[in-house]
Amino acid sequence: RSLWLVRDNITAFQAHDFRGLVSLKSITLAGNPLLTTFPAGIFQGLSRLESLLLSENSLTTLPDGLFRELGELRSISLDENSLMSFPEDTFRGLDKLEWLDFSNNLLTELPESIFHGLGRLVSLDSSYSSLEALPENIYRGLVSLERLYLTRNRLQELPEEIFRDLKALRVLWIASNGLSELPPGIFRGLRSVEALYLHRNALTELPEDLFEGLDSLNKLTLYHNHVHYHTLPAGIFDDVLDTLGGDYHIIGDNRIRFGSLNTGGLVNLAVDSPGQQAPEGATVRVGVSLNLPSPVAIRVPYTIGLGRGLDGLEGFSPSPERGLLFRAGETRREIAFTAPEEAGSQGPRKVVLALGQTSEIGIRRSDGRGPDAPYLDSDDVVWRRAEGAVHAVTISDTDPDGRQPFCFSLWSGARCWTAAVLPHAVAGLLRGSVARTEVALTNRDPGAGGCEAALLFGRGTGPAGAVSFDGRFPEGNLFRTRVPRGGAEVLALEAPEGEGARTGAVHLFTRSPCSTESLKVEGRILMEDPASGEIEELVSLPSQSPEKWLGDGDCRLLTGVFGNGRDLVLSVATAEPDHPAPPGTTLDLRAFDLTGKFLRALPPHEISGAQRVLSAGRWNRPVVIEACLNTPVAGSPFRLAVTAIGSKDSGSGTQYEIENLSGGARP
Repeated sequence: RSLWLVRDNITAFQAHDFRGLVSLKSITLAGNPLLTTFPAGIFQGLSRLESLLLSENSLTTLPDGLFRELGELRSISLDENSLMSFPEDTFRGLDKLEWLDFSNNLLTELPESIFHGLGRLVSLDSSYSSLEALPENIYRGLVSLERLYLTRNRLQELPEEIFRDLKALRVLWIASNGLSELPPGIFRGLRSVEALYLHRNALTELPEDLFEGLDSLNKLTLYHNHVHYHTLPAGIFDDVLDTLGGDYHIIGDNRIRFGSLNTGGLVNLAVDSPGQQAPEGATVRVGVSLNLPSPVAIRVPYTIGLGRGLDGLEGFSPSPERGLLFRAGETRREIAFTAPEEAGSQGPRKVVLALGQTSEIGIRRSDGRGPDAPYLDSDDVVWRRAEGAVHAVTISDTDPDGRQPFCFSLWSGARCWTAAVLPHAVAGLLRGSVARTEVALTNRDPGAGGCEAALLFGRGTGPAGAVSFDGRFPEGNLFRTRVPRGGAEVLALEAPEGEGARTGAVHLFTRSPCSTESLKVEGRILMEDPASGEIEELVSLPSQSPEKWLGDGDCRLLTGVFGNGRDLVLSVATAEPDHPAPPGTTLDLRAFDLTGKFLRALPPHEISGAQRVLSAGRWNRPVVIEACLNTPVAGSPFRLAVTAIGSKDSGSGTQYEIENLSGGARP
């Protein structure tokens, strides 16, 4: 019933050598390095043969019809030979064949119909075979195929519909080829696939629907490709997070493997700084960041440790149990709470926040909805750095080091500054047109690297109506960004559609190592006619940097020349949101002609620090305006940003211009 001829140094067979052995069910002819071919008809008459093992020979060709009449064959092994081609009808008529292995050969191509008719085939191994391309219909009709091995070939592309008939497929190896891309939807319909091996290719990107519908996938390998994890499309793993990492019993390794998609690795999680100080009653913000965006959502719980005198501290947002939720693409979140009053009356108190262990971190669908992935180990996606997992907040009864509380809270105590102010910004319906303010940020510091920045649109010391930054509505009108060295970013501030005008100031903050000189900010107000769609620039908006802010007793000149019967108004705003003007603070104005001759004093304007537009009168002659700030409290930290807005004549009618105050007093 069985015939074994293994490592017998056989060099050749005659066509009649097996004639009459009609009861044979298994033949093994393996390990004969001098055997290069078989004569035609050598297996003729072996109608009961079920297994044919021809491994580890030196076969270079197979004669036409070699397996003809072997209708009972269940398995054929042709691995580890030197086959360079197959006749098109090599396996024709083998409709009971279940297992076919021709791995480790020298095949560069296969006929499109080579497997047609093998409807019962369960396992097909063509790995290590030098294949350079596959026809689109090569697997047509293999409805029972469960395992397909294409590893270690030279495939550089795959047809989009090549796997469409493989409804029963459970294991698919395409690792170690030269694939640089995968067609969208190439795995569509493979709902039974449990393991997918894509590692060691040359993939540079993945289609966003690549894993769509793979309802059973629980093992996936993607390491050693040229894809950056943080550039994967958001939501690419949404359909498979419920099954990835499950108990895959064929291979055993139950973890998703990204490894190094290139050299970038996955994402690191850490608090922004090890600690900060905060005054009593202040809103404390603890920043937590991912170094790279992720295509899946990451939920990070945290714990709270309270020092003496702080038992029962509440008001944490989000709650420790709910944790911080980084949706796909998001890299920064904050834990916020209010420091209790009287906390430092008996000395400083501490609140210690610790990020959850890696085993506690949850992976979710890209939008953050639903439960955590039930089987996926989070340390395959995110690394929790031990040195960046704890943040301590020391609460005292004074503002530490005299730093700005608002800026101080943005980056968890890191050194930071108000870099510039645009005292005048407009968004929304205005005089029948739709106004928007464009803000341009430029990183001009060659030694600062990337600069973290935050922009706040508000009414000075008070809130303003909601505006969007490039279509996004950040909480509290506070937008965060990062401007690379030598880079620039342009943001459009717009009011919700159909709503009235919002006017306010834009404050720009940055943190160490960037300075107030690192970032340049400029703006302009654009007006769009809803009927025609035409857009006109109403006015350009130079920024107010710290050296041009007015403190107590400071005087500056308006460098524009205004007059000719047109209005002159001033836009003023507190330069630092947490420093309101002391009661009785005024802005005193005097007018001079172009020779410096004094014309007259203007009525003083009382200043509260809120963003306001003040009238400086209508002038029928060119004038220069001097503005001086007076505060009744000696040593007050209040400083004012001031911009002048004047109308002027042009060929097309009335236009506007804005001028900063210059750096010196009137000559």
